[in-house]
Amino acid sequence: MQLFGMVNVLLGQSRTSNNAQIHRFPVIPISNNIGLLGWVENANTINNTICNYRANISHVRSHHESSVLRNYVESFGQWERLTIIQRAEVLDYVMNCPDCEAVDVARAMWHRSNTAEQWLERRAVFTTSLASMSIVGYVFGLGDRHLGNILLSMSTGKIVHIDFGDSFDVGRLRHVLPETVPFRLTRMLTNAMEIFGVDGIFRASATGTQTTLQKNRDSIMALLSAFVYDPIVQHKGRMKNMMEKSRSPQDVVERIRNKLRGVELAVPTSELVPFNTTTESCKRPDLLYMSKAFDDNAQRDQRMALGPDEQVDFLINEAVRPDNYTTLYFGWGPLW
Repeated sequence: MQLFGMVNVLLGQSRTSNNAQIHRFPVIPISNNIGLLGWVENANTINNTICNYRANISHVRSHHESSVLRNYVESFGQWERLTIIQRAEVLDYVMNCPDCEAVDVARAMWHRSNTAEQWLERRAVFTTSLASMSIVGYVFGLGDRHLGNILLSMSTGKIVHIDFGDSFDVGRLRHVLPETVPFRLTRMLTNAMEIFGVDGIFRASATGTQTTLQKNRDSIMALLSAFVYDPIVQHKGRMKNMMEKSRSPQDVVERIRNKLRGVELAVPTSELVPFNTTTESCKRPDLLYMSKAFDDNAQRDQRMALGPDEQVDFLINEAVRPDNYTTLYFGWGPLW
């Protein structure tokens, strides 16, 4: 929350829309392992929002897409045993199925708005807050963004993220079922945006947020370094495991600094190596560039540094590619 507080100050100083500021909630530590979390008023998880809309208004089964997928997968075998190509074919089939439009969030926001003006305002707030938090989450390596970890305020349209256990790219650096998207940008979210989708308010807000973070990277790194080196943080389960795998606090800090300098993806072609994973089905030639970008030992080419707009373009393209969803654990909800 301290990091988010600083980000909000920086966004405020850059005259960014107030809708781009991160919604924070109280976190009160009582001991090393116990604490209290504040309640986010008038908000529900996006997962529950979809299920409630389907149960009360559209009368579609809550997990209709999963049923369609299971029926189609039977011709291949169990999902866990499918190859990457087979999974991509299955996901493509479901995403193009006329009965699986993934517009529940958009329609739920419409039904909860009293006027068209109110709906337009909430939709703009939704898109702007989603964009800013997507970029902030990418920079700080926030993973595990299934729809149970993202809240939606129906009174304002604001997006609120919870559960920050998978931070500092823990999810993306693991060998089994690595997270291959920089942030969540699935159909349920993009369909709830304006008519231009990711190419309107979302892209502009994301670029503005990335620009602000890059300009103020020294201030961010000063606070972040103190946080990462905190011995309490280092002894937490996932963080401790990451440190034991030769990823020191210095590596974590350097990775985030590279994101803020636009050189995280600036890896010369000669440095590309096969994606190292223990899961055979996760080996994909098109992951070479991205996987090496997350290698702390890779050589960075400062001349290839990306500007904020180029960086956002690359991240959006990676986030919306359906084939990137094939290596995620199914509970992440790629169909939603």
